[in-house]
Amino acid sequence: MSVQETKSKELSDARGFSLWGDNKVGWMHNKGDKGSGSLLSMWNKEAFEYKNHLMGTGFIIIFGHYIKSSSRCVVVNVYSPCTLNGKKSLWEDLTKVKMARHEPAWCFCGDFNAVRGRSERKGVRGRGE
Repeated sequence: MSVQETKSKELSDARGFSLWGDNKVGWMHNKGDKGSGSLLSMWNKEAFEYKNHLMGTGFIIIFGHYIKSSSRCVVVNVYSPCTLNGKKSLWEDLTKVKMARHEPAWCFCGDFNAVRGRSERKGVRGRGE
């Protein structure tokens, strides 16, 4: 499970277990900037084995494998900035990691703050650059 904009600065064990429903959960929390841009990635410990992670501004990358198939995989939880420069910086960081790691399966999920047309940008001032 990937959550964006949790607004949480900290995540206690009790809160993590409560969100998941039991204690068979692992998680990584990127608290963002004073809760803004915070991310939470959670997984079932009986289905996915965590190996390591990377965090940066706007992302959590979890490396591991599915236990049943022993398939290595990477799950990337993204919260993209709205500005063009912010988006470029985020995707440059993610591209560098992906090019350096030769993992067989990558899953990118999250809030990409992307729009298909101007009408979807209601309430946003300026061009977002």
